Amino acid sequence: MTYTYIHHIPSPPLSTYIDDLYYWDGPVPYPRLKVVPMPSLHLMVNLGDAFQVYEPDHAKPLATCAESWAVGLWSTYHIVDWPLNVRFFGVHFKAGGVYPFLGRPLSELHNQVVSLDAIWGRFAAEMREQLHAAPTTQAGFALLEQLLFVRQGFLKVIKREKKATFLVMLMCDAQNTTRKVEMECITERVFDVGSLFAHFQGLKDSRKPRGLRYPLVVVLVMMVMAKLCGEDTPSGIADWVKHRSEQFMDMLKLKRKTMPHHSTYRRIAEEVVDPQELEQVVSTVLSGKRFFGKQVLLSIDGKVLRGTLDVAQNGTYLLAAYLPSEGIVLMEITIEGKGCEIPGAAKLLKMVDLRGKVVMGDAMHTQRAVSIQVVEAGGDYIWFAKGNQPQMEEDIRLWFEPEPDPIPGMGRLPKDFETAKEVSKGHGRLEERRLTVSSQLNDFLDWPFLEQVFQLERRFIATKTGEVQEQVVYGFTSLSRKVITPMKLLKKIRSYWGIENGLHYRRDVTLREDRTRMTKGNTGQVMACLNNLVIGLVVGKTKYVYLPHARRFFDAHPAQAFALISQL
Repeated sequence: MTYTYIHHIPSPPLSTYIDDLYYWDGPVPYPRLKVVPMPSLHLMVNLGDAFQVYEPDHAKPLATCAESWAVGLWSTYHIVDWPLNVRFFGVHFKAGGVYPFLGRPLSELHNQVVSLDAIWGRFAAEMREQLHAAPTTQAGFALLEQLLFVRQGFLKVIKREKKATFLVMLMCDAQNTTRKVEMECITERVFDVGSLFAHFQGLKDSRKPRGLRYPLVVVLVMMVMAKLCGEDTPSGIADWVKHRSEQFMDMLKLKRKTMPHHSTYRRIAEEVVDPQELEQVVSTVLSGKRFFGKQVLLSIDGKVLRGTLDVAQNGTYLLAAYLPSEGIVLMEITIEGKGCEIPGAAKLLKMVDLRGKVVMGDAMHTQRAVSIQVVEAGGDYIWFAKGNQPQMEEDIRLWFEPEPDPIPGMGRLPKDFETAKEVSKGHGRLEERRLTVSSQLNDFLDWPFLEQVFQLERRFIATKTGEVQEQVVYGFTSLSRKVITPMKLLKKIRSYWGIENGLHYRRDVTLREDRTRMTKGNTGQVMACLNNLVIGLVVGKTKYVYLPHARRFFDAHPAQAFALISQL
């Protein structure tokens, strides 16, 4: 049995979004293949016989793949029945990289096999025909790259669009009036397709074309720029943009001098923008161009948007996956309430590439199923053991308790304790942190992928009053002592709290998220997503660490804010 398998690394900027292209020709060694859960999405252009994809029990076929298909993110295994004549080209996307090509959130592709014809229409069939006619494999790779360039639009392009004019009939009881309404279009504007500006153009605009004055991309750019420059409410955004109308006319090559009313921004956030699409775009822009390294801490934590709460305390509850060291939110989803963070965590982690990540959350997320999900997806975890796992906490506590004096003639059980200590001073207090780890409970404690348990002792001394506070917490991790030292583990645990200072504080205080009323439609989630975007742009792409300093700079230099949006 002979077959050919070749993989190819695409050239930039495709390599920003795609891990590799690959080609298979010949019989598969295993005609019935059990495919384990995979955190990445693939496109497959089938040039051979059709193959079938089944659910885990092999009772019901999910799809018969005869042409071109998008194979989504899988959280369970599935079964593939291969024919004798197997030949196809494949595209392996990076985390978040598929959105610019498919234009739909990954949640719609979860555990699914979707025909590309249903997404791309005739383009998918033409792509298959051209690849079928490619004389060599390398020619096929080159052609596939060109087709992907065309599909996404990876060129520095000049948009030359004629101003669209519509006739709108305005009917009222007193009179019938015919009025011309001109839609503003972007003309002769050069932008980088890998930029935020270009990704915004891929968002679906649910408004009807008739009477449309401002394209969605124009309104979103204005909102982000105003937020970068210090405005947080729709009224403030509208006033800020209105007073800089000439600058926007020049930057966006607009023909209309009038700028959108504050009700336009409210309506866009409330009912026009799909929050899931926007989250995917923000995630792609902030994380798609970076390699975060190994053992990068990923904090998960929930938050309620207080500006959305009504009298009955019903509002928008969010759960975020945040990289404290990078200052960016990889993904954020809505949950039904504070008590829904546990199932929400499983859903959130399915949408994030966990390879090389160390997931950490508060005690609520200390769950066996989540631990298994994280490790099987290529990551690791650090959990605290508290009231939600009382027996686990008690067992670890007793292990670190000082042993009583041994009975005469008897010895003490040797323990493998290792300790790391760190002292810091700031915010009017002296803090001492002491971490002790042990691997001797791995077989005793029934927890999946457990490698170490730890005791964290913290002592706080107020520098003015001398008041002393002490705290002891217990936890465990899937990181073994071979891959992480006690000192590095201590630093990771400390950096987890960066989600409070680096994300929640910036959103609540600097961006005034909780003080802005956002009770209608999707307004709360959309504005929260834009806040995450602003923080990620400033922290990740500028020299500023302190967000208010950056906002004051951009307010004085709006062109710099636009460059941050329109360039790679």
